[in-house]
Amino acid sequence: MPSANNSSQHYAAAYIRYSSKMQDESLSLEAQERIIRRRAEQDGNLIVVVFADKAQSAYRNKYRPVLNRALESAKQGKFKILYVHKLDRLARRLEWTIEIAKTLEKYGVQLISVDQNFDRNTPDGKLHFNMMGMMAEHYSDNLSREVHKGKYQLIINGYHTGMFPWGYEKTVDGEKKKRVGKPTPHLKYVVHDLFSRYATGLYSDQQMADWLNQQGFRRSENRLFTRDNLRDILQNIYYAGKVRYRGAKLSAIGKNYRTMGGEIFEGKHDAIISMTVFNRCQAVRAERRHKAPTRQITRHVYYVNGMIDCVHCGRSMRAQSSRSHRYYREASKGKGYLDCPMLQRSVRADVIDAQIGRIMKLLRLPDNWESAVKTLLKKNEDYTNPEAERARIRKQIRDMREMKSHGLYEGEDHIFWRDVEVLQEKLSRLKDIKEPTVNKAAKKLLDIQKAWDLATRQEREELVKMLLSRVGCDIKEKRITWIEPEPEFIPLIQLMDVLIPQDNGKWLVPQSLTNGTLRDI
Repeated sequence: MPSANNSSQHYAAAYIRYSSKMQDESLSLEAQERIIRRRAEQDGNLIVVVFADKAQSAYRNKYRPVLNRALESAKQGKFKILYVHKLDRLARRLEWTIEIAKTLEKYGVQLISVDQNFDRNTPDGKLHFNMMGMMAEHYSDNLSREVHKGKYQLIINGYHTGMFPWGYEKTVDGEKKKRVGKPTPHLKYVVHDLFSRYATGLYSDQQMADWLNQQGFRRSENRLFTRDNLRDILQNIYYAGKVRYRGAKLSAIGKNYRTMGGEIFEGKHDAIISMTVFNRCQAVRAERRHKAPTRQITRHVYYVNGMIDCVHCGRSMRAQSSRSHRYYREASKGKGYLDCPMLQRSVRADVIDAQIGRIMKLLRLPDNWESAVKTLLKKNEDYTNPEAERARIRKQIRDMREMKSHGLYEGEDHIFWRDVEVLQEKLSRLKDIKEPTVNKAAKKLLDIQKAWDLATRQEREELVKMLLSRVGCDIKEKRITWIEPEPEFIPLIQLMDVLIPQDNGKWLVPQSLTNGTLRDI
């Protein structure tokens, strides 16, 4: 901890990033952290947190995940200085580097590069900063070009780059010490049967995924196959003994990368299927893709599509329809999970939508709502100043991390990360809710009440999504069990006695509200 009598010492953070293309010791994560800690010690500052982004090949998003967390911590005032080894650790593009520096300055955080001196408070310092950022961008672009040249040469020579497809395992060409795929013995005939079955034209991607899952086969991390996995497998010419080069992925922005033809070369590995079978599978895909629709597709309306969660596993449910009915279906299996007790079960959408309609009509403001809002906002500091709520959520996240470190989430990492993401999203949505904001929300709510009976189904869907953020559905009981309002409506719902507030920001829906007929849909 900084000394109480050392007023010049500041809390600081380190951001380090490892690149698999720069593996010399000077740029390892450990080396970067050691250099930064030495510099911070010389400056008389204390490193209180280290943000480390590990290697992610061909990362295409603007900011890397851990860098985003560093910026969020800076916004929360957890440190006053952010150290990096070099500017090229921050971002691949000059404009992004400048944007990061400006964001940190807005939060009152100084950016220091250990190996580069600059002062963005002066015109010359800004020019120097921009020149270093341009050099970093040039180096990144040139390195990417050279890497792709190397990959292209490997593929010309028949070698695969990247992860081997399912059904192959890595071996090494003894003479040239290059990686070569070898068919996995117990999967070779499964892959052969997979392509042969699909080539008949009798099966869809989903049916072939189900076929693999039912036999107990799994992809990486013991996850189930999905139709997207099967599409990638069935379009991969590697199984026919070939390798394909589609060019640098960055050139495919705005295009469907899978449909880029690319160049085909003879591979060094053993084929599992023949080119005849592979080409027949592609012909089947093309025939399915261009088959004319037999009937006009109409858009089905679901009041809570995209915002309904299964209360048993916490994951989002999917809206689906058959010829006669609409459903909300539990969708864990499509995401590779089998732990939900309601796996793939569904509930009629008209039942759930009727309950939503009933809730919407019962959320009525009292006649004295204006004076009640003023009294409530004066009494409830959590809404006039949400810092208390922010502190509560942060403490909840810290407690969860502590429980995880003691093994309480062992074997259930997905549940831990799901709950953390929900809390972090709630944290990001917290905002000051002043009296004018609540008054506007009240007028919206009054308009909803007036419009509901006259609104079309499409208009009701819009009204629901104006008021609610998420809803929870118990598939077993076929009812809505909780709702989560948009933040500006929370003080208004506090004035009503229809729902039961919970500490997690959700409001329980009494079972009596979800009984009855379907007249409200």
